Amino acid sequence: MARVPIVPGDTVGISVDPKVADAGWTPVIGQQRLTSTPLDTTYYRFTYPDLQEVPADGVLLQIVAGRGESTKGIWVFRLDRA
Repeated sequence: MARVPIVPGDTVGISVDPKVADAGWTPVIGQQRLTSTPLDTTYYRFTYPDLQEVPADGVLLQIVAGRGESTKGIWVFRLDRA
């Protein structure tokens, strides 16, 4: 699993392939979706300010491709405090 070091307050950017964007995708941290509906763009960014509370082994960031019950793929990364 890929690990991504993050500095508290920094912006995290996610870029996906246009084919993934066409299928729709949702960024998820832990069990919380970051958007209420699937995205259809190739780029999304967010600030994750509470990394001080992240466990020493990090927190999972999932990119879930697809809409509704039609999951086409899941990519998983671990966000760690830098």
